[in-house]
Parts: sequence; structure tokens; C-alpha cells
Amino acid sequence: MIYDLQKYSSSDVVDNIYQEPLKAKNLDVYLTTIKAMKPKAILVGTSPVFHGGRKTGIPFTDEYYVSNEDVSLLQQKDELGYAIINDDEEKNEPEKERVSGILWTGLENEMEHILLWNIFPFYVHEKGNYPMRRNITEKEGEEGFHFLELILKEFPSIQIILTTDDIVASIIRKHKELVKQYQIFHVGHPNRMAKDKFIVRIKKAVDFKQHILAAEELKEEERIMYEYRRRWADTDTKGNFYCRSLNKILPSSMSKY
Repeated sequence: MIYDLQKYSSSDVVDNIYQEPLKAKNLDVYLTTIKAMKPKAILVGTSPVFHGGRKTGIPFTDEYYVSNEDVSLLQQKDELGYAIINDDEEKNEPEKERVSGILWTGLENEMEHILLWNIFPFYVHEKGNYPMRRNITEKEGEEGFHFLELILKEFPSIQIILTTDDIVASIIRKHKELVKQYQIFHVGHPNRMAKDKFIVRIKKAVDFKQHILAAEELKEEERIMYEYRRRWADTDTKGNFYCRSLNKILPSSMSKY
């Protein structure tokens, strides 16, 4: 699968990080390590972030956690071990990334049960502006789905798919064979909710002792979130509505803004 990843062509808006041997090796070590633990769930994001997976080759990690001896899972490695590239001579410490920190501090004890992945496993950026990460397109998501299929074949222990972004959830749910085979929950992105709520949602989706906990409750919560997202606003009998950002009641004439 990693050879397949390496064959994907880079472009002026996509950087195939796995054409760099060190990052491909890091991913190989990570997948080999966690496969032996038979994870029950896979957490699927969109694409690597600039200070995170782009630098390590491992989704939802950063230099700090890959090199931190206190993070047990990332220290269970083969004889080669993980490595990071110090591309900034003035930098004294390994770089941290926010979402990686949320996961590895909030769920470190459970991470051996969760495989980390991105629907599009390559770094995407604006044309002519390499550091400026952009959103993946639906076409890129569908192209990346091929690698998700390979991952799921490699990890028959997985029963649950957790998605962090709407586009990821949309792409996965289009493939009916996955919907039939796996429990699929949209847990949301930690950049768009409180850290504690994100951690609780993942723990709700996966019971690490009995595999699935309160699945029906989470499905209902997901349905309510969908209904909430699709409405512009609730109005009263006169058409007035509440604007969350302004914390005010506004007349219906303002709704077009």
C-alpha cells in the first residue's frame, strides 16, 4: 500500500509526502505497530496538516509526540524507529500541532484501539503558496478513497469508522458497501468544538471494552446535529430569529445577510 502511495503524482497544489523515504518509513512503522494491536476503529480526517502529518508522515501526529518518550504507542517501534526532520536550524524543540495534542493527551490510553488516517493522505496547498493548506476537493477525496479501501483490507479488526469532516462523511457514505459493513459515526472536528466534547464523542462511539457503547444514542445525536446544521435559523411567528454570532434577536428582513 505504501508503494501505491508513493506512486501518486505531486502537482502545483498537491505534495506527495510519501515520496520522501523518511515519511514513508514512519508510516510503515506506525501501521505495522498498530496492526499488531488489532484496532477496532479508524479515525478519518481530510488531509495532513502543515505542522502535523506533513512533517511526520503519520496522520494526526506531530514532531513533539513522535519524539516524546512519554507517548507509549509511538515508542513501540521496530529496530529502525521513527525519525523527524529538523528543517529549521533555529528551532530548539520539536514542533507541536493543536489537533495532535488534543488526541494524544485526551486519548493516549485508547490510541492503540484507533487507527489514524486521512481520506486524502497527501498535503494539499494553494497554488504558488506552499504553506497555505487548502480544503480537499470532492474529486481528491474520491481518489483518496482507494487508499482507505486498502487500509481497511489490511486491518480486518476494524469495525467502526469515525469521520471528522462533512466531506469525509459524505464520501464514505456514498459507498454503500462500507455502510453495510461498518458502524459509521461523524464525531466532528476538534477545531470546531470544545476539546472535551470531541474526546467524549469519540469515547461514546467506541467502547474500548465492549467495542460499541451507546451506538443508538450517538446516532440520535448525529441526526440532531444534521438537522441543526441544515437549518439557517429558527423563527418565531413574526419571522424574527436569533443570531448566534451577534447574540441578538433580528427581524426576518435581516436573514438574507
